[in-house]
Amino acid sequence: MPFDFGPRDAACFPARCAALAAKHAPVQREGRVTRALDVGCAVGGATFELAKAFTSVTGLDFSHAFVNTAKRLQARLAAQHHRLFISHATPPRAASRPASASPAPRWRRAP
Repeated sequence: MPFDFGPRDAACFPARCAALAAKHAPVQREGRVTRALDVGCAVGGATFELAKAFTSVTGLDFSHAFVNTAKRLQARLAAQHHRLFISHATPPRAASRPASASPAPRWRRAP
């Protein structure tokens, strides 16, 4: 964290949620749980983390932009994005998925 007063409990939130889900899910095959569904997956942070413990993971979101970005992250490990700060755009930034995450999640747009 760049500041010592930052929200430390929010750090690595997708990984912590996925680990909690894996811990409480029943083991079904080869020491892994077979399926997980990430509803409201956004760009797939938790979905990629779930793919480390589950054999099949599906991310679902209403936002076509989020699902398309998740697919780009899945294919390339990284994607550029812009963020708005008080009505002006900052220089492009890069988002990335964990290199250790399985590239196997499937992505669905909600109807």
